[in-house]
Amino acid sequence: MKTKLIGVSTVILLVAGLAMAQTSEVSSVNVVGYIKVPLVANRVKLIGIQFDSMTTTNPTVADVFGSEGLPDGTVVYLFRGNRYVAEEYYDGFGWFPGTNLLDRGEGCWIKSPQNYDLTLLGEVPGEDTTVYLRAGAQIMSYPFPVSIGVTSTVLNVNAPDGSVVYLHDGTNYQAYEYYEGFGWFPDTLRWKEGEGCWFMSPAATSMVETVPYSL
Repeated sequence: MKTKLIGVSTVILLVAGLAMAQTSEVSSVNVVGYIKVPLVANRVKLIGIQFDSMTTTNPTVADVFGSEGLPDGTVVYLFRGNRYVAEEYYDGFGWFPGTNLLDRGEGCWIKSPQNYDLTLLGEVPGEDTTVYLRAGAQIMSYPFPVSIGVTSTVLNVNAPDGSVVYLHDGTNYQAYEYYEGFGWFPDTLRWKEGEGCWFMSPAATSMVETVPYSL
């Protein structure tokens, strides 16, 4: 096995270069990617988790964000059905309570006490991924580290009628609603690398998102 470290921009270039290739070759390369997410002091940011953990199949907040080098007092807020749970980072100690899981395809709020460029690091997923939608509200992300429009995803045709996505720009929300037989309105919904969103679904369902690139 070989391991490569690439940034998201490199991933996109890799996609562009291989999209036209037709091959049955199976790659044995582990691709490690990263995304830089700028945090503004004392402002919450809605982010998405789009890499697999390199060390565990049940990643905690510490596995996702690391256990050193973050600004002291950084807080992550996870939405768990009908309430928030928090994880706080203490310099020299790590995350407390340190028990909350955060997997690829999920999202969370994060707040730093100072301006900081957060690095999201992990293994670039190379397999199709099942997206689980619960009835009601959840914070989620597109499960792959790319910028992509909703019309290029399975959610474009398989979302429950009346689903709503809310993207947050740091100040306000932009809403996008799905109408069965019509699609999303507005149809400009696009997820960026490292971005999370609120997904409001009237019913629980699941669907398989295909890998949007080749490794």
